[in-house]
Amino acid sequence: MNAIISDEELNLFHHIDRALYTILVFNLFRDPIESMHVLSLFLWLEQQACCFDLIDNILRLPLTVVNMLADEAVVCLNLITKAPFDASSSNIDIPMIRAFSRRDISSSYFHDNKDDAIEKMAKYVADLYIRVLKDLMERAIERNNNLLIPADVAKIPRPFDMGREAVVEVHPDDRTMFVTFSKGYLVSKEEVIEFFTTIYGECIESVQMQDVQANEQPLFARIVVNSASKVELILQGAEKMKFTINGKHVWARKFVPKRP
Repeated sequence: MNAIISDEELNLFHHIDRALYTILVFNLFRDPIESMHVLSLFLWLEQQACCFDLIDNILRLPLTVVNMLADEAVVCLNLITKAPFDASSSNIDIPMIRAFSRRDISSSYFHDNKDDAIEKMAKYVADLYIRVLKDLMERAIERNNNLLIPADVAKIPRPFDMGREAVVEVHPDDRTMFVTFSKGYLVSKEEVIEFFTTIYGECIESVQMQDVQANEQPLFARIVVNSASKVELILQGAEKMKFTINGKHVWARKFVPKRP
């Protein structure tokens, strides 16, 4: 039987990630959601064997340099998830990230490896950072909500929110996921929306939980997202995907409607 790892144990094991996240959101006052994706990019670069011990090395730098590295990371996130890659994109310089790399990394590296990056970074966020950074993120978001922040600053897009896609009429059934919950581990509609919105941006059109009595737990739900491609991104081409929402396992698959 697998041992259950407590939040405290997991946080201790990932104390380096938490330390850098603390610097980004509290010392440098950066956006908490964006900073989580910056960390996932750094972790991806480490796993690619591009930048050995990148997160640990960044912790040793002055705050001004950390901030510049984070700015470069956001540029790389945009290369991966948003901007069409053209001649101007190939001229984008990332000198600081390149300095930490054991390869000759250029802006084209992120575009060429975008599919792998999107898949693995989404997994890092869903399986690790949502849990490891939860308390810090909540504090940072609460702090930001208590401050007067200009609207254009407050609405920083999530890196995995691909922007508005071309409007194509797709039947809701073809952009619906069916999710199941473990009995005895209540997952609320609000938790579902917060989880997927945090990772994939404003993609949820509706969530229909199982209709149960007030004292009963819903065991499944249907999630309608704004595009069929978003379903593919979330499920990563798999028949079924497991997510962990606030420590509770959730299984998701494409919805298959009953045909008359």
